[in-house]
Amino acid sequence: LIVVTHFLERDLFPHLITALRPNGLLFYQTFIQELRLDRGPKRAEWRLGMNELLYAFSGMQVHYYREEGLLGKKNSSIADIAMLVASKSN
Repeated sequence: LIVVTHFLERDLFPHLITALRPNGLLFYQTFIQELRLDRGPKRAEWRLGMNELLYAFSGMQVHYYREEGLLGKKNSSIADIAMLVASKSN
């Protein structure tokens, strides 16, 4: 299990995939550029673009992905966040 939460360093994406054992799980969540709440990094380059997390780990089996952006509830605890749970095939 690899867990990354509220952190974004795009150069680490391939290293996370390499470090994950077969059938291991990656849980990744961090802020997106579409702002609903006043939280997280202020600089756009420290926030994910639309579906960026999904595309970054597209070679993996995605078990769960959520990114509400501006469509979600404003006061939702997951507004402004992309979440991914994925595994690496054998």
